[in-house]
Amino acid sequence: MSVIIGYQTQDFLVLAGDKRCTDVNGNLKNDNLNKIMEINEHLAIAISGNLLFPLALRSKLNEVKDTSNLVIEDIIKIVIDFYNDMKINNNEFVELPACFIIGGKARNCMYGMCAFVGNKGNINPIETERAIFPPMDMKPQECQDILVKHIEFNPNDFYIHTIKEVANKSKLVSPTGNVWIFNLKTKKGKLQHF
Repeated sequence: MSVIIGYQTQDFLVLAGDKRCTDVNGNLKNDNLNKIMEINEHLAIAISGNLLFPLALRSKLNEVKDTSNLVIEDIIKIVIDFYNDMKINNNEFVELPACFIIGGKARNCMYGMCAFVGNKGNINPIETERAIFPPMDMKPQECQDILVKHIEFNPNDFYIHTIKEVANKSKLVSPTGNVWIFNLKTKKGKLQHF
């Protein structure tokens, strides 16, 4: 599992992640995996861990005729339904954890973020203003400290500095990544690469 970040300020929501893909043993598969998926102009998701989920989510979204009105709760439901389908079919992938940060518009027309770990089908989304899911070879507190440091000292591009510092300490993280920045004033997001 690599690193994904979510952070909300008064003006912006930010979801970011590195681009490294490894297998369950930490062996490098590639350095070009997009862990941030823009759902529509007001909603995005960051996913790390079990890579079956980005594929499944894209597949489920292809079944939706109009994704422009999807909100945070809709994505949570898709993830829960997918886990339930995997449990019913006794799919071994349900045993592999995945981490999720969803940012953007909620059903109540407010904007925010929620984060959760899908582990053996158990999901408990929590509203948050800051989240970081660390790589398996680093302690969560160490990654949290790195994030907080860069929010304070590099507020305009904290996500780049955070991911690069984590990449220097973890073989599971690449120094390049994607970021989705949602402007809370214009109500529009933009996916970018760094």
